[in-house]
Amino acid sequence: MTDNQQKIIDSLIAEFNSRNEKTSNKLGGLIDLDALDAINQRHRLLTADAECSKKLWEQQRREYIDNLVEQIREEIGHRLCVNRGDIAVEDKGFNNRIYIYKHGDRKHEIYDKGLNFTVGLTYETVFDKITNKRYEIYNGFILKRYVTPNSEHEYKDEVQFFNCKWTKEALKDLLA
Repeated sequence: MTDNQQKIIDSLIAEFNSRNEKTSNKLGGLIDLDALDAINQRHRLLTADAECSKKLWEQQRREYIDNLVEQIREEIGHRLCVNRGDIAVEDKGFNNRIYIYKHGDRKHEIYDKGLNFTVGLTYETVFDKITNKRYEIYNGFILKRYVTPNSEHEYKDEVQFFNCKWTKEALKDLLA
């Protein structure tokens, strides 16, 4: 092979390699695809982290509700019914609630007369400056109950909930 042929082959290889280099290595390029890909990858990871935190806290909430139902049953189960919402009202959409009601109450009476409260998830909204998006990172749960038709109260735990004057009044009425 002559020197001229070798130079041609070398120039073809160099041209081929330059076309296949990463876009970030090109000087003066209009679009940095590697940077955009990195941002999209970061977004996918942060979204997956947020979904994972929600799934983990939803599992913790289910366990907490089941344990709390059992604890309440031990204390007042001989006088009142205590069930998770989806069991009490036969609707899967109420699985994050606990209902306390009289033995023999029908479903519409449970809604009207029973004491119920929600175990809601709490989260923190985090803004990421790189992806320029917000992500909800779940971090616990909180008890909520409407004490009047327009007033929902939040309680940090079951002790605070059962020491609330409205909860005591509702339980007193159910036990009467």
